[in-house]
Amino acid sequence: MAEDLRSPGIPDPSGPREFAAAIIVNEADEILLLRRSPGTLRWPGKWGIAGGGVEAGETPEQGLTRELLEELGPDIRLVTKRGPDTLKAIGGYGGFIHLWHMLWSGGEIRLSAEHTAYAWVDRAAYARLEVMPGVDEDLTHFGIWPERAERPS
Repeated sequence: MAEDLRSPGIPDPSGPREFAAAIIVNEADEILLLRRSPGTLRWPGKWGIAGGGVEAGETPEQGLTRELLEELGPDIRLVTKRGPDTLKAIGGYGGFIHLWHMLWSGGEIRLSAEHTAYAWVDRAAYARLEVMPGVDEDLTHFGIWPERAERPS
């Protein structure tokens, strides 16, 4: 597994220390992003990838499966392209993130109350969005739009 030596940020002892998340792409080379609800504790209204904290007793794979079911619903089909790669988590949490790169193969997305919208975005649309901390780095880790990090001022 690859380890990224980025700064983990300031650890948050009240939050999870281990995460599982997936960068989901479609055949058009767009990524799936979820917009966080205004009432969420962390990063309300920002866009991010599907995933969350690994619960006690779960493997990273079990945590990802649960998170995808909770956030996207039971009717999705994905194919793993790569992962999990384990990286240091950033964005104020500390700990580690187990990250997958997955290909969308169909289904119907049914968002939980944690998110208000989803979007399939290309490189240009992504550059205009306010994303959660760490998403740029997660994309770059898998070589997805690595030069895309140039955001408008």
